[in-house]
Amino acid sequence: IFHASGLGQQAMEVFRTFTNMMNQRIQQRSQHGHNPFQFRYIKALRGRDHFSDDGPCVVLASPGMLQSGFSRELFEKWCVDRRNGIIIAGYTVQGTLAHKVLGEPKTVPTMSGNQLPMNMSVTNVSFVAHADYRETKDFVDLLRPKDVILVHGERDKMLILKRDLTRDLLAAQPDLKLRISTPENTATVRIEMSGRKVARIIKSLAETQPQDGDIVSGLMVHKDFKYTMLDPVDLVQATNLPSWTVEQSLTVPFALSDEMLVYFLRRVFDVTLLDPDEAAAAVKSANLQSSSSLSSSSAPQQQTKVKTEKNMDKKANGDSSAMEVEGSAA
Repeated sequence: IFHASGLGQQAMEVFRTFTNMMNQRIQQRSQHGHNPFQFRYIKALRGRDHFSDDGPCVVLASPGMLQSGFSRELFEKWCVDRRNGIIIAGYTVQGTLAHKVLGEPKTVPTMSGNQLPMNMSVTNVSFVAHADYRETKDFVDLLRPKDVILVHGERDKMLILKRDLTRDLLAAQPDLKLRISTPENTATVRIEMSGRKVARIIKSLAETQPQDGDIVSGLMVHKDFKYTMLDPVDLVQATNLPSWTVEQSLTVPFALSDEMLVYFLRRVFDVTLLDPDEAAAAVKSANLQSSSSLSSSSAPQQQTKVKTEKNMDKKANGDSSAMEVEGSAA
């Protein structure tokens, strides 16, 4: 039995080294000179050149999606022989070779674009640590949240899970207020929070009176159970909190010619060629615009839906107005 995974080898080194941090049974065995992670019949493959395919064996290879690497090379070598078999031991993403193999196709594509006959046996055994349906249902039933967001799964299976959870949970508790969302990647999910906070808007944010329903964005400062919202540029003047400016630049090594760089960039972006002076001015302008001030406060940017108060409070110094607003964090 061989395992060909760089991450797996690193993990095994950790297990072999820190047996003193494991349970009492493993510690006792290690003290008597037997490390349970020193396997007798399982060997690590340090590289493809160390593997000799000259007899029956089991190879634990990565990546599990069979998109590239040693697992893909070994699969293309073994899939044509009926005496061989493959065990898919985890979740497979739709569109990958591993997902296609589970459908037991007649042929499979190679990395070179050719087709190979698919004669080896296919078995799917789940070793993933994700919760199954019953565990998810019991967890939701225990917490009884108003919102459940299902992520990290195939679209169709997430919709099936949503349907089954809704059916079973509402059947047992008809009065349960439950909203289950299955957002796609980068989709926004808004959750209504029951707690309400009163924040005092000061400085430049208070110069323009917001209307009912307006969204006001700013930095929320919490002190002595009071909330104050202000523009980040007013932080130093309005509070004792310091601020810093962080500038960041990214350098990407590129060994090919300038023409190849422009060719690759034009495939992704709209590229306009500038002379050296214009390019330097554009870079300087971009650096100035990308500079941002970061507060040492851990308070995040927040949005507040404003309920306008008719009576405006003017600050004692008269340089800017302040107002009391009531809202919920979004």
